[in-house]
Amino acid sequence: GSVSHLADEGVFQFNDLIQNPQLVGGNTFVTFNDYYFEDSDILTLHRIVNDAASGNLKDYPAVLLDIDDGYEHQYTFYKYETSTATIDPSGSVAQYDKVEVIPGITDVNDPRDFGYTVHNFYNGLPHGEGSFNYPSDGTYNNTRANYSLVKGLPYRTLVYNSQDGIKADTKRHWRVLKSALGTNDEGFYFRQRRVEDKLNSVTTVTETEYSGDTGLATLNRKYVYDSNGDEDIIETSFKYCWEEYDTDRSENLLTPVIQTTRQTNSTITDISVATWQDWGSGKWAPHKRYQWKGTGSSNFTNWQSGEPSSDWLKTSEITRRDGQARVVESFDIEGIYSATKHLNRYPMARFGNSMESECSYTGFESGGAEDGWSLPNGYANRVAHSGQYGWAIEGDPNNYHIARSFQPADLDLNGKYIFSAWVKSSDPQIHIDLKYVYNGGQHSNPAYYSGSGEWEFLTVVCDLSAYAEPLTNLTAVVRNQVSGVTAYFDDMFVYPADAVPSATVYNQTYGFPIAALGSNGETMRSVYDDFQRNIASAGPDENVSGVSAFYYSRAGNNNDFNPSDPNSSLSVSARTGGVYDDFNDGLTEGWSFNSGGWSVTGDGELKNIGEGQNDEATLDNSDRSDYGVRLKVEHLSGGEDFGIRIGDVRVRRHNGEWKLERGAATISDGSALAKDWTVIASGRTLLFFAGGKQIFSHSFTTAISGELKLYTGETGTTVTFDDILVFCEPVISLAYQDGNGKER
Repeated sequence: GSVSHLADEGVFQFNDLIQNPQLVGGNTFVTFNDYYFEDSDILTLHRIVNDAASGNLKDYPAVLLDIDDGYEHQYTFYKYETSTATIDPSGSVAQYDKVEVIPGITDVNDPRDFGYTVHNFYNGLPHGEGSFNYPSDGTYNNTRANYSLVKGLPYRTLVYNSQDGIKADTKRHWRVLKSALGTNDEGFYFRQRRVEDKLNSVTTVTETEYSGDTGLATLNRKYVYDSNGDEDIIETSFKYCWEEYDTDRSENLLTPVIQTTRQTNSTITDISVATWQDWGSGKWAPHKRYQWKGTGSSNFTNWQSGEPSSDWLKTSEITRRDGQARVVESFDIEGIYSATKHLNRYPMARFGNSMESECSYTGFESGGAEDGWSLPNGYANRVAHSGQYGWAIEGDPNNYHIARSFQPADLDLNGKYIFSAWVKSSDPQIHIDLKYVYNGGQHSNPAYYSGSGEWEFLTVVCDLSAYAEPLTNLTAVVRNQVSGVTAYFDDMFVYPADAVPSATVYNQTYGFPIAALGSNGETMRSVYDDFQRNIASAGPDENVSGVSAFYYSRAGNNNDFNPSDPNSSLSVSARTGGVYDDFNDGLTEGWSFNSGGWSVTGDGELKNIGEGQNDEATLDNSDRSDYGVRLKVEHLSGGEDFGIRIGDVRVRRHNGEWKLERGAATISDGSALAKDWTVIASGRTLLFFAGGKQIFSHSFTTAISGELKLYTGETGTTVTFDDILVFCEPVISLAYQDGNGKER
């Protein structure tokens, strides 16, 4: 559009915005003093400032920080230099060039017994008008000439003792740099070029040089002094990925460093190099790493291809990445390969001393085939050794049910290969096999399940040197030939016998690790509460090794810290192990029920809908003494009468109260209901924690022993129990923390 003139006579605005758009911006425009722009001799720049302010402005800065940990106060006082303060153009932000930070006082006139610190900032005032003189302009500094562009940057910090003596002095030197923005515009940025640190009369100087193309650091130089006062100059220089692989910077490979060179007093002491390559579809990532040996030329030139001279030691090479550029196979300085298998965004298995083509793992967490395994029969099932899923196979005498074939990397055929799997069923004919397949036949190496009904770790070994026929491939298979019988399989590995396999199983919703698997069947499990805190561990032999519980005072005191009810953390180690059941397999194996509507929910929780006044679930083989249990209990509906028994002692939630009962004796507590329960029976003493808070600590006249029972006490009472962690011969540690989390 066009505007013919403004209201003020003799001042006209630009008439054709289309032909001269550079004179009008989003919040800025130019006016001139003639009808025609080319005849004007006065240009006036106008800028719209939202929320502008004028007149006397008031600021309300924080002057006192009071940290109350529940037992004592920790004070920090802030003093601002108001005589040199400025305000930003909006009138909303005060800018102080001097701020004093004084610990331990509540008033500016109090004695400064703990010393104080003075911070100086640029705040838009020119040199000579602030609290301190700005550093002189020169090689490392140009802020005197560009003071308006460095507002907010610190330039000096002074630390004083209680007698006003300077203990430390830090000076920062900044340079404002200019960069072209497009054809007709330019921008400014700043970099810290030099820092002078003086502590107890000893000065350390650090200088940094930057690339004019990217603004990234190219050289750090540090001046240090030995005990004799002799100066050493230590330099570290950087070469960036874009300098070799993205010279026009179109790939935005700006920050990765591909070469780091260290030298002392101009003598090179170390050079490390990382070459990169495009792994497909523009996925740039590291490829090889080298270290200079200190002999011959220090100039590395093999960035694109080939190998450098013998003066360079190759420390590692990535030989394969997947479609997302994640590392799949690599080897180290000794030429030893390692492989990584991924599921979704997580590394699910690692194999040391193995090439990627000759190892494999599947845990069925995707609900289907993984890493090249063939699953012609069966289905994903919640009966799993670890994680969310295992693989269930109904008996069929005519089919192989899971298979994985591969060609060994051992071309001499002198090595051994291992196939291992976790198996659960009821029939001893269930087996796994690692077959040596040749043209016209095969040799089997089976391992059979015992039929125990429990999870068993089966392993078979195939010795390639035992067979004369030319090998076609190795094929790992599992088989259930028994009609009418269901077999479950999980956590299957195939790998060279001299490899070191491991796998990590993740919670597929939140991504935290819930199990770690080893080559000998060892399994370490991690248990988390509703806040995703690790509260227990079990393993490597499936025994509970320890549990923990946390309590925060605010949770039980209307969101306030109560010194008489502080934060606490309970830690229990199990000397002789224990039992863990998360019911994620949907089964109630290991439990007996006297009555009630006990079942396992789709979320993997043991649930009862009360049918009587004493519905009990008893943990089999739990008749013992000196043990405890941590579990999650949630009341869903019906009357409030449910709890846990150890022998003849009952911890009960009844009508809004906690009750500890033995015979006719009852102790009550009115604390709030919580989901996380921990009960410990040690000798004659019983401890009970709810939500991490200690509710009961009581010693009876006789020792406590007996079975562990879960119960509900009213018809219609609906309760779930989950993550049952039984620990035997507990060793207890209880610590208390103040409001800052500091142990007391």
